[in-house]
Amino acid sequence: MNESGRKYCMRDWGIKKAAAGLMLGALLLQSCTLIPGMKMKDNPANTWYRDLPPTDQGAVVVVQPITTDLINQLVVDEKMETRILTAEFSEVPDYYRIGPGDILQITVWDHPELTIPAGSFRNPEDSGQQIGDDGSLYYPYVGVIQADGMTVPSCVKC
Repeated sequence: MNESGRKYCMRDWGIKKAAAGLMLGALLLQSCTLIPGMKMKDNPANTWYRDLPPTDQGAVVVVQPITTDLINQLVVDEKMETRILTAEFSEVPDYYRIGPGDILQITVWDHPELTIPAGSFRNPEDSGQQIGDDGSLYYPYVGVIQADGMTVPSCVKC
């Protein structure tokens, strides 16, 4: 035999080895179906569930086939429920309306003399500005503000 014949023979032997390995692997995988003991047998020791009282006797059980129409309907129902929940939680909050007797804590940045007039001589209950019985509020350098019925954000813009 010449050199090229020998290489051909060696290459052929490698292909035969690979094919034999694949066949052996396929045979080993099939042995799982042939081994005895792959069947579930009713073991008399595991009959605890038979002693339970029957429930829903006489109840009608509706078996519904799972189809694409059913899945599409479930998706639509879920989206509708999501929309309802989103609408429930996205309502604009009704802001608190300022009324007579309310106390507002007003902060003026970089002006502590306007933030807490009378400084440390005021007790915590009186630290804010009280709305009068007529619904007005007096604040230094601003004057009288009619705050009755306003929301806090609208009062900030005054």
